[in-house]
Amino acid sequence: MEERPALDASALKENVLKSSVACFYEEGFAKARISDICKRANIAVGTFYGQFPGKKEVLDEIFREMGKMVVNLTAKPVKPSSVEGKTRVFLERYFSFVAENIADYQVLREVEFISGDAGRKFYEDWVDSLCGYFSEINPKRREKFVFILIGAATFVAAVRLIWKKETHIPGKDIRDMAKLLVNGIKGDTSPIERKELSRISRLKVRVGLVTKMRRRKAALLSKAESAFGKDGYTAASVSQICRQADIGIGTFYSFFGSKENTFRELTLSLRDELASYAYAYADGAKNRSEIEARSIVAFFRFIEKHPCGYRILREAEFVDIDLARDYYLGLHREYEERIIDLAQPGEFTTNNVNLLALCLMGIGHILGMKYILWERTKVDDRLLFGLLETVLFGAGQE
Repeated sequence: MEERPALDASALKENVLKSSVACFYEEGFAKARISDICKRANIAVGTFYGQFPGKKEVLDEIFREMGKMVVNLTAKPVKPSSVEGKTRVFLERYFSFVAENIADYQVLREVEFISGDAGRKFYEDWVDSLCGYFSEINPKRREKFVFILIGAATFVAAVRLIWKKETHIPGKDIRDMAKLLVNGIKGDTSPIERKELSRISRLKVRVGLVTKMRRRKAALLSKAESAFGKDGYTAASVSQICRQADIGIGTFYSFFGSKENTFRELTLSLRDELASYAYAYADGAKNRSEIEARSIVAFFRFIEKHPCGYRILREAEFVDIDLARDYYLGLHREYEERIIDLAQPGEFTTNNVNLLALCLMGIGHILGMKYILWERTKVDDRLLFGLLETVLFGAGQE
């Protein structure tokens, strides 16, 4: 056996971390094995355990280091004095950072999902840092603006830099993003008025779900939603789902064939139900701006009903990347097409509807994570009014 060159403790640890990032990026955390990490790092398994107790501790270390780097993006001084200028600088730094650290960043996204508490702590630190960076914004609006900024930025980075493999985000897109996030999505010709948001925030629509699924299969998917949502895809088992549904394992396999197929069918079922909510709440809207406002309300009504389902849609990215791409990119295409078909010229802050749709999806994701998954806040009319006001009319003004 070839003798491995000796490394000092610091270099050895760095070697393990870099090799782990590569394995986690290529295989995902659940599938990556310690033996694979050791082979890539050219070390013995025993040497690995001399540095870390296990795979999870490696992941936590990567997360801490990457988290510090993201939070420190706003530590450097900036020349622009306006909120819009500072937003543009932040977006330039953030997208450059992601583009230069794709593998590390994707691992950070997975840790954010796997380690719920660690992920929440990371976002809390990031929000605190950005609130200091945007100290000139009214304190009553500052945190909402920061969450909206993070939601839009992280989703645009995920779709365009990670999934679509673009090498950078063009300067014009960054300027458009800064403008719409600071000033709200409502354009000069939009007919919607602030007073209408009170009525929209109180909407509760009965959603008729059209499905040909057999009742027993639908009940099984409901139990699978609970199991996957509570324990995650990897930890949840078929026997666990069968116990909750009070059926035999043979019956389960006659419906779905495998756990993976169950997860896929569940994800697609949730997607279809979310679309049903969006269409039902959009019915009766007088313009595209009102449809956007109603869509936000529909999204929160949906995740109130499916808090576990919301986590499942997020986990799809790490269980079946093709499924996640189909889900999010398909939703994005439909969203973009509907804006093009229905929006009037000047109705939104930007004419870049591709970017607008991505930002709105990212904003919905981060707000759902904050209020439903983390804070378990009751989504009442007052909260929805504040969110609608922030998204449409902006929260970033000084």
